Amino acid sequence: IKERRGLLKQARNAEAAHQKQVQRTISEQLQASAAHAKASHGHKQQELVATHSNKAAEEARSAARAAEAVSSKAYESVVAILEGKAWNEDGSTQGVGACGAVDVDPDKMRRAQTALRQLGNALSKAAGRQSEVEDVEDELFAFNIGLLQADAASGDAGGAVGAGRSERERERVRRQLEQAQEKYITQAEAAREATSKHVATFLEVGLGFVDSFEKTAQRPTRMEEVKVAQASVKSAFRQLSASWTVTRKAQDAWLKAAAARSKVAQRLAAVAASAAEASAVLAEAERVGTEATRALEAQMEACQAAEKALAEAQQARDKAEADEARWRQQCEQLKDEVASARNELKPAKAAVKEAAAERQKVVAQFARVEKAQMRVEAAKQGALERLKSEKYDASQVEQAYELKKKGTAALSVDAEGSSSESPDNKRKATSPMDGGDDGSSSSPSKRPRADGRGKQAGPGSGREEASAPTTSPQRRVCGKSRPEAVRVADTGGKSSPSGSPGKRLRRKTGVDDIPGRGGG
Repeated sequence: IKERRGLLKQARNAEAAHQKQVQRTISEQLQASAAHAKASHGHKQQELVATHSNKAAEEARSAARAAEAVSSKAYESVVAILEGKAWNEDGSTQGVGACGAVDVDPDKMRRAQTALRQLGNALSKAAGRQSEVEDVEDELFAFNIGLLQADAASGDAGGAVGAGRSERERERVRRQLEQAQEKYITQAEAAREATSKHVATFLEVGLGFVDSFEKTAQRPTRMEEVKVAQASVKSAFRQLSASWTVTRKAQDAWLKAAAARSKVAQRLAAVAASAAEASAVLAEAERVGTEATRALEAQMEACQAAEKALAEAQQARDKAEADEARWRQQCEQLKDEVASARNELKPAKAAVKEAAAERQKVVAQFARVEKAQMRVEAAKQGALERLKSEKYDASQVEQAYELKKKGTAALSVDAEGSSSESPDNKRKATSPMDGGDDGSSSSPSKRPRADGRGKQAGPGSGREEASAPTTSPQRRVCGKSRPEAVRVADTGGKSSPSGSPGKRLRRKTGVDDIPGRGGG
């Protein structure tokens, strides 16, 4: 119960802490929501500004392109006047076009042509520099717009800023583009300034060239024709200068509009990043609030479970106290029953002890009998194996008969002499199976070997002696051939009288110890 109370107290404290956490997360959600709304509004406003600045930059670009086209036409018209072969090299007219009624100074014409060529080179260089500035401005604007799109995509994807680019990488690329922008703007300004100088020089030389117009000597000419030619050429030269001035102003206006557009795009990127960050903060706050709410619900359930566990523990305590009282009473009763049971158990224990001793005796006796039976079985199996291992000899009956006739007297004497010996010594001296593993009681070297003539055959007896039938100790049992010995064994030794040599032979050789002979 103490433990349950402690757990309940911890659960209630944790529930209070989770409630505070939920309130804090709700406050953070409100703040994040307000910041997100503000950032979203600023982002929309900046998008409108960026749209207007982009539109202004495009209009300025169109105006600059139109001014460049006018300047190119004016330059082409001047080139047509000076390079159109209206005058010969000596300055005399060729009588073609509006200037066909005037002659010019050849030196001033050559200076004007040289100034025009220099002006053409300056215009080409300025156009190239302007193209570089436009390219780098477009690239910088595209970079900022790409960052916006990448930030939007990463905000939707949930993390990667700038399409996988790190903040350091983005700053490095922007710095490179801004440095290239400053370099190309400086070069473009220098090219435009040089072009303006060449335009002024050409206008001065061109007006001097126009002042050198005079009546041609090739045909009658009025002074009005000379004035018309001068006015036409001066107008073309001044149109070129004016168109260049307009072109330069248009390019400057486009450059300012492009710079403003880039700044607006950068601010838009910053505002978009702030809006994305605010969205991420709001999403994180909502996630934390959701987790805190779930944790609070789980803790409330844990608190309820702790209260339930405390109530169950109190009920268990009451039940345990009642059970304890009942068990104490039963314990007293069982003590009396145990004492009486012990008194009743003493005769049974004595009987069990006596039965165990009797069992040990029976087991020992059974072990001895089983051991004797195993020896008998082993002796029987050895005798059978020896009988089966002998080679059958057809003349063994005759040989056994001859051997019996010769050994009857000796056996009778041995039987009478053995009656004075003890039974144990007689058995040790006569038993072929108890004499050891090698059958030392009847050594093969001392056994008679019948060769058909009553003599013992030696190793040099010749081919006939080597092939003579033999009877081994295993095959001759009690001086009989194998069939006769087996027959005597099967009849239990009753095939001959008790005083016959065969019976005495069985007693001497211990044939009764062979299993199945009735003496084991």
